[in-house]
Amino acid sequence: MIPLPLRTAQDPSALAHELSKELVSLSHQNSPRPIQIALSGGSTPKLWFQILAEHYAEQVQWENVEFWWGDERCVPLASSESNAGEALRLLFHKVPAKIHPLPQLVPEAAASAYERLLEQRLPANQAGIPVFDWILLGIGEDGHTASLFPGESYPWRSTCLATHPVSGQVRVSLGMPTLLAAKKLSFLCTGSSKKPILAAIQSRASHAKIWPAYQVAKAHAQCDMWADQAALAEF
Repeated sequence: MIPLPLRTAQDPSALAHELSKELVSLSHQNSPRPIQIALSGGSTPKLWFQILAEHYAEQVQWENVEFWWGDERCVPLASSESNAGEALRLLFHKVPAKIHPLPQLVPEAAASAYERLLEQRLPANQAGIPVFDWILLGIGEDGHTASLFPGESYPWRSTCLATHPVSGQVRVSLGMPTLLAAKKLSFLCTGSSKKPILAAIQSRASHAKIWPAYQVAKAHAQCDMWADQAALAEF
């Protein structure tokens, strides 16, 4: 569904407050099982975690939600490069949430173990793909999302290994079928540096079609974009 429905806010802080309210609402739903949410790394989620911890920690029904990561570097949680580790320091050490960081650090073993854990904890669709209730994704300035990079081919699996095209760092990522299977998927897009990529996705620009972010946005029926005014300046 392109152009994507937009959820807008004045700045990243206001956007983080809106995300927090959404999480509070989800956590109060009368669900027969925990709500499964996959988180993103990056500056916007970090700000969100801080605001959640400072302003909404007592409002979220933490026992009703579980948290995963859409992609992760195979580094210890103590590393500043760990998405889960940063979230722990900013939020999850302060609240009684159930989280699922990578269970291994060796890339091949980590991807396999993460896939098994997803299969154990999440319901599956008819194709056997785990189904998240909500996946939050960032968008790189090269059009990547999670750790799926343009021009690369990835196995059609729940998880996969991906190599960063510049650093050569190997990461574990949710695979494209898992992204597309989610009940709801939201891109987080803030700051003026994201103006060109957001505009290209929303306008269906031909050069954007190789971007994994574009491919997800095009194929997912329940996908929206959370953006601040700086990222929307070209509209």
